[in-house]
Amino acid sequence: HYYITNNLSVMKLFLCLTVLVAGSLAADKGPRCYNPCTVLTAFEAGEKSYMDQVQEKDRKCSDDSIKYCAVDESCNNFDSVATGKVTIGQAAETTGKLKMKHWYCGSTSDTTVTKRHLQYNRQ
Repeated sequence: HYYITNNLSVMKLFLCLTVLVAGSLAADKGPRCYNPCTVLTAFEAGEKSYMDQVQEKDRKCSDDSIKYCAVDESCNNFDSVATGKVTIGQAAETTGKLKMKHWYCGSTSDTTVTKRHLQYNRQ
């Protein structure tokens, strides 16, 4: 009887320590986030979509960009649109539109996008 009770006490102690260690490890990290990552969500010219010509790496964040934010940060994102004159192949110049979504770790109170957020490096 003493042997079983003693083993249960050791198991309870081990379980409590495991929970405490796991909790302390989780407390050092913020949320997981694509940090930084910018993807193209639409590419149009003359009212026609050209998303089928956009490479997969530019339409989806890579797993390599997944990071833990700092404890006091959140995973933020914003959408942006760029418009301008474009020429596709031999077609005449027309109005083009490029829509993007950008993710980054930042303050929960971010309301302004800074140059730091827009560091985008694709090859």
